[in-house]
Amino acid sequence: GTTTFMDYREGGIKGIKLLKNALKGLPINSIILGRDPIFLEENPNTTKLKNRIIKLLRLADGIGPSGFGEITDETAHKIVEECEKWDKIASIHVAESIKAQRLSVEKTGKSEVERAIDAGFHLLVHFTNPLPGDLQLVSKNKATIVACPRSNGMLATGIPPIAKIHKNVNLLLGTDNIMFNAPDMFREMEYTLKVTRALKGGYFHPREVLKMVTTNFHRFFDKKIGCIAEDFQADLIIVESLSKNPYLSLINRSQSKNIRYVIIKGKIVKR
Repeated sequence: GTTTFMDYREGGIKGIKLLKNALKGLPINSIILGRDPIFLEENPNTTKLKNRIIKLLRLADGIGPSGFGEITDETAHKIVEECEKWDKIASIHVAESIKAQRLSVEKTGKSEVERAIDAGFHLLVHFTNPLPGDLQLVSKNKATIVACPRSNGMLATGIPPIAKIHKNVNLLLGTDNIMFNAPDMFREMEYTLKVTRALKGGYFHPREVLKMVTTNFHRFFDKKIGCIAEDFQADLIIVESLSKNPYLSLINRSQSKNIRYVIIKGKIVKR
């Protein structure tokens, strides 16, 4: 039922080309964020770094390094600088574990979130373990967060504070690494709703979870997808109704077998 996916593509140029080749003939919309081994160097040559970034941006929709445990602040700033020139996405993983947050503070005096915002990233993945002030900083800078609750649960890194985040920040859901989770957004939504209610100790509207995988994406990407609206791309799924509450029917009960139709760019691609 997925009509658009974002992939944090490893393997540099070769990795991007492999994915693009695999997508040939498939109707699904792809957003590819590249990365290069040079990002991992402590003191990369500035000219070489810039050239590698530009080569990635010629093929990809943006850059998505793993996180500050692997790249320097200087490399992070250069990535964002070039992405802005090319009008492309700059994303980074932050605050996945409390250990990573503490190491960042010990090393630089700043949390991973602070460093990401300082560099200019506007799409932050995980945000599972924010430190005091992190959420306010993200909200102030109008960045978007992609939470990956199932992955966090699998790796025992915590539960992202979904109920707090969604009040102040544009929030999306992701399945993270395919080695840990099947890329199944129905399961991601169900897990998110249940752990959020458990953590909150109260009601959390399922509509807000559905928005995290649909309309909230349009708020970040600023393209005409993700909403049912005039002049928007007709990307839809038609799903069998399994309960009287349409939100809970989708989130709590639906599986891929319950999808009747998948429509991408106005064409039925699965029935």
